[in-house]
Amino acid sequence: MKSFQIIYALTCIFFITSGTMTAQVNWVGGFPGQETNWDNPRSWSDNHVTGWDNVVLISNQSTRGDFYPVINSNIEPIAYLMIENGATLTVTNYGRTELSGKCRWGIFS
Repeated sequence: MKSFQIIYALTCIFFITSGTMTAQVNWVGGFPGQETNWDNPRSWSDNHVTGWDNVVLISNQSTRGDFYPVINSNIEPIAYLMIENGATLTVTNYGRTELSGKCRWGIFS
């Protein structure tokens, strides 16, 4: 009986902690010399390059110099991508990523 309780408790802990925990990060861009570099941590609201657990928001930057992200290399998969109206995301021939969720709005080129 005691081993069943331990296995049950461990199973519950596993399912609780393995749930999808995502954090929204916003593109801020515009860092001098690397204005559009996706791989620059300073381009993101949390000062970290995005990862598999992130909901990525690329907002309209028309009042901030029109600095939109460009993916020039293979980047970590992301959970969800939101591109506001008027915003863009460019993936060059050398860039690649995966979305494990959805892409909404905007222009994805």
